[in-house]
Amino acid sequence: MVAIKSHRAGAKRSCEHALPRFVGGAGVWLVTEDETLFLDAVSGTFNCSLGYQHPRLVDAISAQINTLYHVSSDFARADAEQLIQKLVRNAPNGICRGWLRDLCGSTANTCAIKMAQIKTGRTQVVSLHNAHHGQTAFTTGLSGCYPPSRSIRASQHAQGVCVRPSKTGRLRPGSGGFELSIEDVRRVICDCTNGLPACIIVEPVQGHGGNIVLPRAFCKDLRLLADEFGCVLIADEVQTCFGRLGHVFGCDAVGLEPDIITLGKGLGAGF
Repeated sequence: MVAIKSHRAGAKRSCEHALPRFVGGAGVWLVTEDETLFLDAVSGTFNCSLGYQHPRLVDAISAQINTLYHVSSDFARADAEQLIQKLVRNAPNGICRGWLRDLCGSTANTCAIKMAQIKTGRTQVVSLHNAHHGQTAFTTGLSGCYPPSRSIRASQHAQGVCVRPSKTGRLRPGSGGFELSIEDVRRVICDCTNGLPACIIVEPVQGHGGNIVLPRAFCKDLRLLADEFGCVLIADEVQTCFGRLGHVFGCDAVGLEPDIITLGKGLGAGF
């Protein structure tokens, strides 16, 4: 939580009148003080994949609280490795290792990009228009649909430059659909970078960008494009993992074959 003091008299505003106050939840439902039920259609902003008060989750959390509720990650390696092995067994082909640090999507994406930069010896990052990869200073600079990204640039925080296509999708007149073009991505790599990006980072479904599902053909071409330029393909699955698209990993739903997958939100089931 961040507290901000206003320098303007009378600038304090409240939106309490517009938002309900939830006092409980069960399954997919949230409950207000007057016992009104609300269907939580966004699963606690993509966090509560198991809903509220799932008995196995409640029992597991209760048992953990009664033993250790926090310990340095150095002492949790055995538990982390056990979880990673379960994730790897369900991961798309080629994903064979994992690293668990925390459950924040922004830092997961930052970590993945660092890995790509170290592996390739390059610095530049390509993301898609309308992307959302986090709310830290670095990941905000990677995003294309988050207002502060206009004033925050990733190049200020990474040893490189973040570039994204000004328009990687074109509206088809009269169809109401959204057509992604791999040539737009290629054009950005050729014209807006030094031609040697460290990585391309994409979401299987652009959540904040309008729930745009990456077409299978586009995902296949994206894999070929990453191989052509010798860069790492990162799938940001912070919002799409663990059943939200009908698969354990959203990559399987759209046919994306990444080198790295980042996780968060649903991985902690709300915690």
